[in-house]
Amino acid sequence: MVFTFFSNFFVNAQTYQNLKTDIVNSSVLKLLNIKEIPQTAEIFSQLKIEIDFDKLQKNNKDIISFLPSDKTGSFKNKKINVLINNQFLYDIKDENNPKTNLRLNLFPDYFNSGEPFVSLETISINKDFYLKISSLPKEVVSLYFFFLGIKPEDILNKWIKVDTEVSKYFLEDLEINLGDNTSTSLSISEDQKSKILQVLKEIKIFKILRKLPDKKISDQDVYHYKVIFDKDEIFKAVVQINEILENRKLTQREINQIKSGINNLFKAIGNLPADIWISKQNLIPYKYSLRYLLKDPYKLSTYGRGNLLLEFKNFNADFNIQAPSNFKNLEDILKDYMKSFNFSTENTTSSFQFQY
Repeated sequence: MVFTFFSNFFVNAQTYQNLKTDIVNSSVLKLLNIKEIPQTAEIFSQLKIEIDFDKLQKNNKDIISFLPSDKTGSFKNKKINVLINNQFLYDIKDENNPKTNLRLNLFPDYFNSGEPFVSLETISINKDFYLKISSLPKEVVSLYFFFLGIKPEDILNKWIKVDTEVSKYFLEDLEINLGDNTSTSLSISEDQKSKILQVLKEIKIFKILRKLPDKKISDQDVYHYKVIFDKDEIFKAVVQINEILENRKLTQREINQIKSGINNLFKAIGNLPADIWISKQNLIPYKYSLRYLLKDPYKLSTYGRGNLLLEFKNFNADFNIQAPSNFKNLEDILKDYMKSFNFSTENTTSSFQFQY
C-alpha cells in the first residue's frame, strides 16, 4: 500500500511536470506556426546592458583600444548602461502581402546627451523595404558616409527604398572585388527549411524551475512560470540543424566542438533564468523577462549584466502600415559610389569591377 501510494505520487508529479513543460514549450511553438499566431500584433522589446569596464579591462586589455574613450582617454572605473528599445508591428492578414513596421532606439548613458545614439525605422510591405535613419554616431557619419560619397543631409530623416535584389547582387559582387572569395550566403532548399522547422517544433527549449501564481495581463488570465534554457535540448537541435544544412552526419569531433561552444556560451552568460507569462485561453506568450550575466568564459569573472523584456500585445488590432509616399531609392543615393564600378544586375557573378 505504501509502495502504491508513492508510485502514484511519483507518476502524478511527473505528469504534472510534463504538463507544465508542454504548456511553456507549446506556447513558444505557436510562434513558429503562422496559422496559430494572431494575424496582427505588437511586439515590444527592451534590452538593458550594464558593463563594468574596469573589470572588463583587467581580463581583456586589448578590447579597450577598440572602444571610444572619454575626455581623459580612459574607461577606467566606468560603468556604462545601454538601453535598446524596439517596437515591432506585423500584419499577416493577407499572407501574400505581409507588412511590418520596426522602430529601434539605442541609448548609451555614457554620452549623457539624452538623445538616441542610434535611431531608425523600417517598413516592409511584401518584398518592398523602406528605411529611415534619424540618428547615427558622428564617427559613422563622418567616416562611412564620406567613403560612400553620401551627404548626411541626403539620408538622415528621409525614407529610403531598398531594392532587395539589387542590394543582394551589389553585396555579393562587393565581396568578390574586395578579395573575399568565400561566400557568406547560404542557400537553403525548401526541403531543408521544412526539416529545420520540424526540429524547432520538436525542441523543448525551456526547463521549468517552478510555477508562480497566475495573474492578469491586459484583461487576460495568464500562467506564470520561472524557466531556464535547456542546454542539452539546444545542443541536440544545433547538431540536427547543422546536419540538415551540411546534408551529412557530423563527425564526433564536430559534435564535440559544438558542445564545447555551447558550454562556453552558457559559462559566459549564465543559465539565463527567465519569467514567462502565457495566456490561458490560447497559449500565446504575453510577456517574457530574461536576466543574464556577462562573464569571461575561461576566468569566470563577471564584468556585466543584462535584462531582456519582451511584451506581446495588441493582438488582432488594426494597424495602418503603409509605404511612405515620399522616398529616395538607395541606388540613386549611392550613384556616385556605384560610378566607381561597372555595376549590373544582369550578371550575378563579378558584375562590377573597380575602374582605374
